[in-house]
Amino acid sequence: MGLRKKVLCFLCGVVFASHSFADGNEIRQVGVVVGDVSLKISDGVSVCFPGDLRVLDGGVINNSGNLWFVTDSPSELKFDNYASSSGNFIFSGAADCILNGNVDWGNVVLNKQGGRLSVEKTLSVYNSLELKSGVLESLYNPINIKNNLPGALKFSNVLGNNSYIIGALTRKVSPDGNYWYPIGDEAGFHPFLVQNPSGEEDITVNYDPNLSKEWIFSINGAPFTIENIGGWEVDATNDFSAGVSLIDRNRDKLSGANYSIVHAATKDDFMGSYKWINSTIPTDQFYLLGAEKYKGGYYVLASEGDLQIMNFTFVDGVENNTFEVPEVGKYSQVELIVYTRWGLKIYENKNYNNDFNCADFPQGTYFYDMKLHQGESVSRVRNIIEIKREKD
Repeated sequence: MGLRKKVLCFLCGVVFASHSFADGNEIRQVGVVVGDVSLKISDGVSVCFPGDLRVLDGGVINNSGNLWFVTDSPSELKFDNYASSSGNFIFSGAADCILNGNVDWGNVVLNKQGGRLSVEKTLSVYNSLELKSGVLESLYNPINIKNNLPGALKFSNVLGNNSYIIGALTRKVSPDGNYWYPIGDEAGFHPFLVQNPSGEEDITVNYDPNLSKEWIFSINGAPFTIENIGGWEVDATNDFSAGVSLIDRNRDKLSGANYSIVHAATKDDFMGSYKWINSTIPTDQFYLLGAEKYKGGYYVLASEGDLQIMNFTFVDGVENNTFEVPEVGKYSQVELIVYTRWGLKIYENKNYNNDFNCADFPQGTYFYDMKLHQGESVSRVRNIIEIKREKD
């Protein structure tokens, strides 16, 4: 009887109570306070909180049903102790909401008509996260999805999507799955795709709008141009194939160029130890899929808009060992730079005269960047040198 009375008194307080708390120098009015009581929401039952909620140390909300947070004015949900429940937690309303606490919930649905849900501490989801409308912001720690099924995260994967995550997202991945990361920044949606990871682990991805600009200043003379649309920082131990989004800063789809992906394991590798992933496949949507596998690090988008068809294949044993420019004498100057497939510069000549000897280099695929000068006119050619040690 005593427990039933306690719950009844609490439910009356849910409707009528209003409490004040001192947070530092600020006195905050709180609409609902859960003290030394336990509120159980059974399967099939729905409860709605229309504003602030404070769950004190000793208070428990055990949700197996549907718990709605409808915030039509700025609100805070504060949990003083760790909170775990298996039910549905649904966020709606037109105003900002702060989630302040360490929570581990079964299913989270974001369906806000305005404002955003900002996570102050940690939000872990062990079944599913659905982004219908509104922005989910992780201020300090990654949003964590513990379910390793690719479909554990649902979102609108279309250009102009307005429901995504600002900050880092962690997902548990399994081999051979495709895992989407609907992340971005204040300006918009810049998702990332982890394809076919080689092992099971937690992979974290964060979108950095300044990464491309930082990388651009570190590279001189590379056979590509880094697109200034930001980049992605990936924390992963196993390798995977990356998929990056072709979305510019105006939320439009990039088009009109040959795109590739550039990867570096650390920022110290921006200068020359990066990997140029030019074996890519554009999709019908707005993604560029890399065909090669790499591990964690930094990923940016690169373009090769002025690429021309002029490749060269050298086979060991043939008479001609040099990479020849047809009618090289008609140009006032020819500049040639040759890179390995990993972006390492191995040859440079500002007055090239058909003297790059392919026999001096190991078998493999190389990329060259050449400038052809004719008076005031300069044309640029970039393509492939293929060196083979055995005849087919």
